[in-house]
Amino acid sequence: FLFTGGGTGGSVAPRLAVAEFLRSHHPDIAITFVGTTNGPEQTMIQSAAFSFTAIPSAKYRRYISWKNITDTVQFIRACVAAWRILRHIQPSIIISAGSYVSVPVVWIGWLLRIPSLIHQQDIQPGLANRLMAPFAQRITVSFEHLLRAFSEKKTVLTGNPARASIRRGSIESARQRFGLDPALPTVLVLGGGTGAQRLNELFLQALPGCIDRMNVLHMTGQEKISLHVEHRHYHQSEFYTEGLADAFAVADLVISRAGLGTLTELSALEKATIVIPMPNTHQVANAKFF
Repeated sequence: FLFTGGGTGGSVAPRLAVAEFLRSHHPDIAITFVGTTNGPEQTMIQSAAFSFTAIPSAKYRRYISWKNITDTVQFIRACVAAWRILRHIQPSIIISAGSYVSVPVVWIGWLLRIPSLIHQQDIQPGLANRLMAPFAQRITVSFEHLLRAFSEKKTVLTGNPARASIRRGSIESARQRFGLDPALPTVLVLGGGTGAQRLNELFLQALPGCIDRMNVLHMTGQEKISLHVEHRHYHQSEFYTEGLADAFAVADLVISRAGLGTLTELSALEKATIVIPMPNTHQVANAKFF
């Protein structure tokens, strides 16, 4: 099985959920992930003990920009890299949950007659999935209205997968791991990936007024923060990998962006959440639905 996608943590979570399920029920299956060179997915995937390979990623802009020229070169490089990987691994199937890095993998897979399954998790269909849909053998969707967004013959309503591993956290383990004060409530702040910087800035502006009354676990995202706070109640990390399940378990309140992978898992855990979507993006629709 070859899973592809990345650039943000949200597109990784449903693929990891499926991969973990496959590994637990069919340990003889070989699983490989293909993603971007600079996204958060490599850390997430390797911490789950799966193999990972990076390829170039090009963004598809629906407006005039000189970057479209340079990204065309990147896309050609990505196609060449995808061709080499697929010829070497020869997977039985390619599975994607969106993201631009998946497009050359699915397209080249179609040329090599390797079947693909793509998953549409967000409320609004993304451009990457629209580009891949004609070349996929099966499309799965999170919500019923999305059945009308793709070919009726090959689209199936499945819901959005949540990782089983997120349910294995422990409050006591979290208190020991992060050094939390058990007499105080705990707030978990999920900065996310590409939209993390502004959310981090807003939260840190508010922090002085409340830090004495709560424990704070702050997942900032990769290189998305310039200020580091020193306080016994404040614990900052770019990503919680091994400790994420514990962080979820101990959190009394979560503050989060509105990526659907994150919202799905917070819903599965029934966590009280303040949702702050990235403005003018698909996250607004996600947040309104939830």
